[in-house]
Amino acid sequence: MREINWVTKACSIFLFWAVTAVALPAQAPPVHAPLPTFTLLQRFNNTNGGDPLGALIQGADGSFYGTTMSGGVNTNSACAGYTNTGYCGTVFKVTPTGRLTSLYSFCRQANCTDGYIPSGSLVQGTDGNFYGTTLGGGAHGVCTVGTCGGTIFKITLSGAFTTLYSFSSGSGGYSPVGPLVQGPDGSFYGTTYDGGTGANCCGTIFKITPEGALTTLYAFSPPKGSYPDSGLTLGSDGNFYGVTQEGSGGDGTIFRVTPGGIVRLLHTFNGTDGSFPNRLVLGENSVFYGMTTSGGTGDNGTIFEVTPDGTLTTLYNFFWDTYLGPMGPLVQGNDGNFYGTTIYGGEDNSGQIFEMTPSGAFTMLYSIPRPPAFLPGALLQSTNGTFYGTTSAGGGVRLCGEGGEISCGTVFSFGTGLGAFVATQPAMGAPGTSVTILGTDLTGTTSVTFNGTLAAFQVKSKSWITATVPAGATTGTVQVVTSGGTLSSNVPFTVD
Repeated sequence: MREINWVTKACSIFLFWAVTAVALPAQAPPVHAPLPTFTLLQRFNNTNGGDPLGALIQGADGSFYGTTMSGGVNTNSACAGYTNTGYCGTVFKVTPTGRLTSLYSFCRQANCTDGYIPSGSLVQGTDGNFYGTTLGGGAHGVCTVGTCGGTIFKITLSGAFTTLYSFSSGSGGYSPVGPLVQGPDGSFYGTTYDGGTGANCCGTIFKITPEGALTTLYAFSPPKGSYPDSGLTLGSDGNFYGVTQEGSGGDGTIFRVTPGGIVRLLHTFNGTDGSFPNRLVLGENSVFYGMTTSGGTGDNGTIFEVTPDGTLTTLYNFFWDTYLGPMGPLVQGNDGNFYGTTIYGGEDNSGQIFEMTPSGAFTMLYSIPRPPAFLPGALLQSTNGTFYGTTSAGGGVRLCGEGGEISCGTVFSFGTGLGAFVATQPAMGAPGTSVTILGTDLTGTTSVTFNGTLAAFQVKSKSWITATVPAGATTGTVQVVTSGGTLSSNVPFTVD
C-alpha cells in the first residue's frame, strides 16, 4: 500500500536528522533594506499541538489559524501510524503577538468519528467559519494507514466543531489532503490522495457544499496523473488548477479542472524540469507559480511558472551545496515578489527563507537558527505586511519526537519592511457578491472601491469589512481609504 507522499516526506525529514548531520556552507547575510527580523512567537508542547505542517491563514478577527499533525489531548493507536506520539492533532489559534489557544483536539469522539491527523491548511468560508480535512477517521471507523477514511470538518472561531463528511473507500476516494478552496458558487473543492475507480488508486477531485453534500467530480488514472496531494488553486478564469505526485513519467503532473469536473492535463514533469510538485499559487499576472521538491539541474528541486494553457518555464534550480529542499507553496508578497522556505540549508542546516522576483532573480533572506527552530513550512503574509509561519520541529519541547532535537515545533514572524495592505475573500465575484475584506486598523474606513468604482461597505471590526461588488466594477485593485491612509489589495479582484 502506497503511503501518502507528503507524510512520508515529513517522516523522512526526521530520519534525515537522526542518521546524518550534514553541515552546509555558511551563507553571507543578504543585502536587504531593512534587514529582515525573525521572531519566535510560540513553542508547541504536545498538549497544545505538535508538528504543524500546513500554512497559517488569517481570520476575520485578525488572528491566525492552523492545524498540527500531532499533539493535543487525545490518543489512538491509528494516529501512531502518522506521528511518533499517537496524539491525533489539533486546530489552534494564535495572535500576531504569539498568544496561542488550542481550539480542538481530534479523536475526541469514540472510535475517532471526528477524524484524526488534520492534513493541511484551513480555509475561511464566506460564512466566517473554517473548513478543513483529516487524513483518517470518520463515521466509518478507524482504518490502517492509507487504506480508507478521512473527513471534512467545519469549526467556528470559538471552536464549535462539526464533521461534515466522512470518506470510506472505493470510488468516492479517501484520505483528503491539502487545503480546500471555496469556489464562486459557494461550494468547496478539494482532492483525495487515494481511492477512485481503481483499487486503492489514484485519488479524486470533489466538491462539497457548506452543509456537507459531496459530489465526486473526477477519479484519477495514471495517464492524467496519480495521487494529488496539494489541493486545488482557483484561477482567474474560474477553473481550478492542481498537481499530482505521479504521472505517466513518474515525476508528477499539472492539471486543470472545470467546476463541472472536466480535467485537462497541462504538463507532465520529467525530472529535468523538476519532480513532485507542490501546490500552485496564482500570481497577480494570472500565471501560476510553484515548486518541486526534487529534480531540476541540481536534483534538489525547482521553482517554476506555468500558464493556464500549460506552458512551463523553470525559473530557479536548487542545489545541494547552496539552498535546497523547497517546502510548501510560495506566497506572493504585496511587493509583487514571491517568498518561500527550504527545509535544509543555512548556517545551521535548519532551513532558510528566500525571496524571488517573478522573473526568477533569487535572494536568500534568512537562515533560521537552530535552536530554537528548524524545518520551516509555508509562509503567510499578514495584512500588516509581516510574514508568519511555523516550523515542524524545534522549540525545545521533546515530547513530539523520539529524543534528540525532534521537538514539537514553533510559530514565528518574519519582517522584511513591507507595508500594510488589504486582502479579499474571495478574490473573484460578480456584481452583487458579498466580499470579506481583511486588513489592519480598518475602523476609520471612509470608502471602498473596486478598481475605482465605489462600493457599499460595512465595518465589522478593526480587521474586517464586508463590501458588495458594485455594478459596473471591473477587474483590478480593491482600495480601502482609512483615517491613516489608503490600503490596496495585494492581488487584483477578478470581476466575472
